[in-house]
Amino acid sequence: MLSLALATAGPAGAQTARDVALLSRFDPTSTYSACWGYTSPGGQEVALLGASPGTYIVDVTTPATP
Repeated sequence: MLSLALATAGPAGAQTARDVALLSRFDPTSTYSACWGYTSPGGQEVALLGASPGTYIVDVTTPATP
């Protein structure tokens, strides 16, 4: 019964969160498998995104302009 309810519920909407602001968006593909973050000793921050075409390495040191 639960699987039927989930199957007919329609697409899931975005989750809302308190005290969180969206600063920018990176969406070259919609199929991701994993996301990891790394901060270098010098302070540079990068996001490592596993995606269907390959791996994206995105500099997120300045979040408004990834």
